Amino acid sequence: MINIARIQGSPSIWGGVGGDLMGFVAQNMAGTFLNESPNLPKNITDVNTPKKVAGYIVNKSIGSLLASPFYASSVIHSIQSYVDGEAPPTILESIKEGFGQVFGYTYHSPHYLPLYVTAPVFILHSLLSDVTQTVVTQLYGKLFPVPDVESADVNVAEFFYSQITTTFVATSVSSAILYPVETVLHRLVVQGTQSIIDNTETGMDFIPVHTNYRGFADCVSSILHEEGWLGFYKGFSAVVLQMLLGVAIVQTSRIVLAYFDVQWKKNK
Repeated sequence: MINIARIQGSPSIWGGVGGDLMGFVAQNMAGTFLNESPNLPKNITDVNTPKKVAGYIVNKSIGSLLASPFYASSVIHSIQSYVDGEAPPTILESIKEGFGQVFGYTYHSPHYLPLYVTAPVFILHSLLSDVTQTVVTQLYGKLFPVPDVESADVNVAEFFYSQITTTFVATSVSSAILYPVETVLHRLVVQGTQSIIDNTETGMDFIPVHTNYRGFADCVSSILHEEGWLGFYKGFSAVVLQMLLGVAIVQTSRIVLAYFDVQWKKNK
């Protein structure tokens, strides 16, 4: 990462952030709008009948479908090498490319996989992510119960710290479990975009993308046959680094919350 930033400039590390933000906004806006219907719940925790299970899947699928072109744009730009003085795309350019993928005027390679091939994988990843995060949250909550905020002797700082920790653990475990699905998704999205990606092993050179996957099942089969099961975890060290940074942020938040809790009690 240091070598990439040194050679291509620090903005290259933030490539794809525009598409990621737009995808997040599109998915949440769609989910919130559909949530107005009692039969289309946005949150899996609101699901308690078979009808609501179906409604939740519909809600999540529509949101993921609308967000998928922008997330695809984010993936492409996040791994793209910016050589010969090229500048990473701006947020508006990333959003424009997302719309370009919807209307089919962005890439014309015969190996490029259209959205109707990649969008179902986005939807699958989104649904599995929600399920795993919910299961981990419930299990972690049983092992380390969150203090009752309405209790008279509750420490407010510890309450918020528990909430933050639970969310962080659930997100991290989900990311680790679903990393193979994410690997397949990224390979499908990048195929045919004529991208030149960074060699993440050294950060010093570049690797062209030459793949010809026909879809999700073919990609999974090819990785297993050519690279073994470890092929699904290429680049996982970056996720570990992200988790370590997350631990540091969570622990810092505990110190900050405790400080403000003390100050609030002094002024009470």
